[in-house]
Amino acid sequence: MDWHLVLPPSWTDDTFRRRSAAIPSDVKSGSPWGIGLDALVTIINDWGLPVRPVVLDAREADAAEAIAELHRLRIPFIVRVNRATRFTRTGWGDGRRHEETGQSAESLARYLKEQRRVVQWQDTEQSAHQGILAAAMHVDVPGADTEPDPAPSPFTPVSTDLPPGRRAFVLIAEWRDSVQGRPSFWVSNLTRMSVPSLLACANLGRQVYRDQERISRLVGLYDFEGRSFGGWHRHVTLVSAAHAFIVLNRLHTLLGETPRAGSATTTRNAKSPWQET
Repeated sequence: MDWHLVLPPSWTDDTFRRRSAAIPSDVKSGSPWGIGLDALVTIINDWGLPVRPVVLDAREADAAEAIAELHRLRIPFIVRVNRATRFTRTGWGDGRRHEETGQSAESLARYLKEQRRVVQWQDTEQSAHQGILAAAMHVDVPGADTEPDPAPSPFTPVSTDLPPGRRAFVLIAEWRDSVQGRPSFWVSNLTRMSVPSLLACANLGRQVYRDQERISRLVGLYDFEGRSFGGWHRHVTLVSAAHAFIVLNRLHTLLGETPRAGSATTTRNAKSPWQET
């Protein structure tokens, strides 16, 4: 866990407020996704944790900028975007790659709607398979360079319209709540993963929200009434410890085990950075 408090300029630019709340001099104002990206880089570079796909909700942010930065840093991601986010379709035409002028995700949904099919994924909360309508296509994102892939992909999960050795992004539309309603949109640079796997990964965002409401609220995440920057961080640190305690005990109860100190050891799989043993 790496908590960051997003402060508006009305706090960071006010000397009196900074002094009263003991805000460190190196803390600046910034966008939530930008601050989150900084935290992610810290986790990877300073903590030494293995890289995992980033699930990010960028509907209220500059999605193209967030995608371009994640892609530049070679971080795998699946990002939720709003329907106004613009993309360029990528594909084959008469033996050549062709592009159309940039279109919004909502406009591209007209093409995707004709290709949608039922996608099954495992809902860990319900312990059952769930089916939703989804479709996907390869796209380019303005500002995100898609350099050639040095290794040809052995598996193209979305379609066969991507030229060999060409790296692009995957735009996924999912109709979860209504067949005729507006879809949700996701973009990923994990072009070698299947659509069900990508949607299962994206669904972790919902799990975070559920856990936050069912556990973090219970242990006081929203109950901080202090007046200092450091005090808020101490509060959320204790909340995180309580959250972890509840989750781990539920897990041991579910597995019929008795928790023992030092019993949970994890090692990296030398053959794959994506697996642990």
